[in-house]
Amino acid sequence: MDRMILMGVLAAGSVFAASASADIVKVADSIQEFSSVQGQDGWSYGWYADDQVGLSGGSGSLDTSNFQEFEHYDGQIGWWTHDAASAASGEEQTPFFLTVITSQYMHANSPIAGEPSVATEARWASRRWTSDIDGQVQVLGRLAKVDQGPLIGDGIDAYITIDGEVAFHYAVAGDDLAGTTYDLTLDVNEGSVIEFVIGGNESGLNDAVVFTSEIMGDVVPAPGAVALIGMGGALMGRRRR
Repeated sequence: MDRMILMGVLAAGSVFAASASADIVKVADSIQEFSSVQGQDGWSYGWYADDQVGLSGGSGSLDTSNFQEFEHYDGQIGWWTHDAASAASGEEQTPFFLTVITSQYMHANSPIAGEPSVATEARWASRRWTSDIDGQVQVLGRLAKVDQGPLIGDGIDAYITIDGEVAFHYAVAGDDLAGTTYDLTLDVNEGSVIEFVIGGNESGLNDAVVFTSEIMGDVVPAPGAVALIGMGGALMGRRRR
């Protein structure tokens, strides 16, 4: 074999091997990719009615078809919620919902005793990411109560689910400002849904939490790209004949 042909084949082979191997990269980030557009970068923001959530005490499941997207984004505050009244904490309209999602924070809705302006219907908040890759992902982040002053709420239940199945649960106490970090390894398919869901307890008073996430995954070049790399090596050798 001509030396240059051999070099071309070896070079193509080394590039092929390097390109075909998987690289661990960040494929999603709940803070950096937070958006005023539903579905952008795979992220959606919404809620579940309490009677449609089958999660309790760290077990159960979630019917993802019951997810409802928020319809209102407030650009000045930077959060998703149900409507303008909820975004403005009920100004000129009642009742309003406490269910909101920002780039870092989440709040579910539960009634507040003595506050008729707050809706009595319990609603869970859900930040969901829809996978555009197949394979294994690492999901990591932080969950903790937000300091909202001297009035302390009664905490929330937080879950991470994949296609409705529980992968993580943590009960955040009303004064748990330290919270916890999480690091999960999950298998996903294109179209799989990972959700970060919180539900309130008896009172919705001052129960905002930090619930952030980064998703790392294996990125492998498409078969067509790999084929082109191989063809490039063959052409390199052919030119030297």
